[in-house]
Amino acid sequence: MTGQAIGEVLAFGVGVALSPLAIVAAVVMLVAADGVPRAWAFAGGWVLSLALVSTLALLLADGAHASADGTPA
Repeated sequence: MTGQAIGEVLAFGVGVALSPLAIVAAVVMLVAADGVPRAWAFAGGWVLSLALVSTLALLLADGAHASADGTPA
C-alpha cells in the first residue's frame, strides 16, 4: 500500500524537481553572448511544445470518449 502511494506521487515529485531547469536554462542563455535571440527561441519552442502536447492529449481524450462515459477515465 505504501509502495503504491509512493509510485503515484513520484511522477509529481519528478515534475516539480525538473521545473526550475527551464528557468535556469533561460537565464544562462540570456547571460551568454548573443543570448537574447537564443532565449526567445527557447521560450518559443517551449510554448509550442506545450501547446502540441496539450492538443494531442485533448484529441486523444476526446477520441477515447473519456467525457461521455459515466465512469472515471
